[in-house]
Amino acid sequence: MSKKIISLLAALSVGISGIGILPSGTFENFDIKADAITNTGGPCGDNVNWEYDGEGTLTFTGTGKMAEAKELYLLDTGWDGFRGVGEIKKVVIGEGITNIVDRAFSTCESLESVSIPNTVTKIGELAFNDCISLASVTIPDSVTTISARAFFLCAKLENITIPYTVTSIGNKAFGYGLSISSPDHAVKGITITGCNYTAAHKYAKENDFKFISLGNVPGDLNNSGTTDIDDLVIMQKVTAGWKVAHNKTASDLDGDKDTDVDDLVLMQKTVAGWKIK
Repeated sequence: MSKKIISLLAALSVGISGIGILPSGTFENFDIKADAITNTGGPCGDNVNWEYDGEGTLTFTGTGKMAEAKELYLLDTGWDGFRGVGEIKKVVIGEGITNIVDRAFSTCESLESVSIPNTVTKIGELAFNDCISLASVTIPDSVTTISARAFFLCAKLENITIPYTVTSIGNKAFGYGLSISSPDHAVKGITITGCNYTAAHKYAKENDFKFISLGNVPGDLNNSGTTDIDDLVIMQKVTAGWKVAHNKTASDLDGDKDTDVDDLVLMQKTVAGWKIK
């Protein structure tokens, strides 16, 4: 909500209550504090801080988690005074921050760009709800959870690439908006890009969205959408010469068009949690 609108509300509350149309104190429950509107920075977690530059860029620095909003409605975060049209246009989340909280940037209607570092593991519920100007977003490999309605009402966000590291996608996270006939309906023309058998593939199929395949997850020999101990067992058998049904493309981890002990070593490291390129 812009500062002009909030000032207008405050003026109306005084004027209207003064002539007896509304009782005094009608707007008390909104708890609109001047510092929530005039502050341009501050803490939003034990080791996370935010800063608004006054020219459209909201930046977060530090390490660890953003603090969760206390309430559902207005002024849950220090930057609430800059939501709405014409204010926040760019969000930069610094390396080291591990989450994007629920409703973090909801109703930032002028938001066009967001930078998410490869340290964020969760995007919260309604995090980018009603960001009607947001046309693209890059989800890093560090993300494992995209919560319900995370990008709800993002009408311009029609093409989304979801890494195979994402194992959970909440209800209506992408591709849904409002219409006269339905409070939330699937938006036509949505395309999800990702690996076969993953959460991205499942989400596209369940919501009848177009899916562009990037192939199988490297090392996903049993087409489960993940690389785990079951795949390692299959790899051990394959490299030992056993005749085992498996996805041959996914077993060639080093790209030399053969499945051998080098691929087995890479598989062991992958299952152990190493970051293999």
